[in-house]
Amino acid sequence: MALPVSPDRFTILLVDTQAPDADALRAFALASAGAAPRRFRSRFLVSIGARDTVIDAAEIAWIRANGYYATLVLLDRREFLVRLPLDQLENELDPAAFIRIHRSAIVSLHDVRGLERVGPRSTVAILRSGSRIPVSRSRRDALVCALGGC
Repeated sequence: MALPVSPDRFTILLVDTQAPDADALRAFALASAGAAPRRFRSRFLVSIGARDTVIDAAEIAWIRANGYYATLVLLDRREFLVRLPLDQLENELDPAAFIRIHRSAIVSLHDVRGLERVGPRSTVAILRSGSRIPVSRSRRDALVCALGGC
């Protein structure tokens, strides 16, 4: 005899086993089952000497890997070190606003002004500040799509 399952849980289980496009349906089933929507990081607390300051994610132009840490580069070119690896930041930031373009860089999609080919197989993202960030070949197509080019 099977254990009783709630209708919401049954919907999720059914989606997991039968759907050709399971990811979209699983998200719909979780939403309809009352699961909270995913929340993304919108602020960072950074230390400046003896003071802690709050940085809004909207102020970030790009993020550079710095060993186990990451450096937040703001729109006004100020830089702040945070004790978070780039992999964790990639998962915590809103994918509609930020995208990882290289193993050592995440950029704000709002701040990207263009892409430039600098060789037969190399591309850089050009930011509003004029910064040029290398784009890995494996992440170029995702960046182009995120910028509206697909």
